[in-house]
Amino acid sequence: MKRLFSMVCLIAVASLATLSQGEARPHALIEAEAQAGCGNFETTTGKPGWMLVSGPGVTAPKAPVNVSPYGGWAAPIGASSWVSVDASRGIATGDYTYEYVFCTCQTGNSLRLAFYADNGAKAYLNGTQIFATTGSYNFTGAPKGGTYSGTAFVPGTNTLRIVVHNDSSVTGLDAVLGVTGAGEGCCRR
Repeated sequence: MKRLFSMVCLIAVASLATLSQGEARPHALIEAEAQAGCGNFETTTGKPGWMLVSGPGVTAPKAPVNVSPYGGWAAPIGASSWVSVDASRGIATGDYTYEYVFCTCQTGNSLRLAFYADNGAKAYLNGTQIFATTGSYNFTGAPKGGTYSGTAFVPGTNTLRIVVHNDSSVTGLDAVLGVTGAGEGCCRR
C-alpha cells in the first residue's frame, strides 16, 4: 500500500512538472487562465498603448505626443491627455489615425468612448464605423462618442481607430476608452 501511495505521488509530481513547463495543459486550465485576464478596463490618450499610425508627416507608427490643450480646446476628459503628432500640435491639414488594440475574452462586449477632436473624427472598431462627429468644432462642449455593443467586436484582438481630420492650424485628440468583457493583455499571453 505504501508503494502504491508513493507511486501515485510520484506520478502527480511528474504531472505538475509537465504542466509547469507548458507541454500539456488541460482545456479547463487554459480557459481559466484566459478568463482571468477578462473583465472591464479603461484607458485614456496619454497612456501607453495608443499609437499614431498614419497622417501627414507620419512615416511609421509611433506613440503620439502629449500636449497641453490649445486655446479653445476643452480641458482633458478625466485623467486623459490631449495628444498630437508632435509637440507643436501639428500644422498640416489631413487625416491623422490613432489606434488602440485590445482583446475581448468573452461575448456580450460593450465599448464606451468619449473624445474631443480638432477638427472632426470618425471612430472605427475593426474597420466598422461606430461614431462620427459633425462640423469643425469637436474640441469643445460635451465630449463626442457614446456606447457601442454591436457586431464589430471579434473574439481575440480588436482594433479601435480614431481618424482625426484637421482642417487647418493645429490638430489633436483627447479620448477615454472603456471596454467590458476585455483585457489589455489577454491576447498577448
